[in-house]
Amino acid sequence: MSNFRIKLDSIDEAIDFTNTCNHFEEDIDLYAGSVCRDAKSLNSNIEFIGRNDLFVKININNKNIINSFEKSIEKWIVEG
Repeated sequence: MSNFRIKLDSIDEAIDFTNTCNHFEEDIDLYAGSVCRDAKSLNSNIEFIGRNDLFVKININNKNIINSFEKSIEKWIVEG
């Protein structure tokens, strides 16, 4: 399992992020503080637009899939 800090700044970004997550079969969770939502749900992702405390977690230990996921979401990944 791997965690990535991300930021969604607009509805369009939330839509793109949701579509990207839906390309993966694995469970993907989105966290804002202690709140956890399904990252494949557009409604959940829209709820978190503009938040600075987002982390996304893909629930698998396969390094190839984790690397593919990271590359797919790199435009939303933030440092820190």
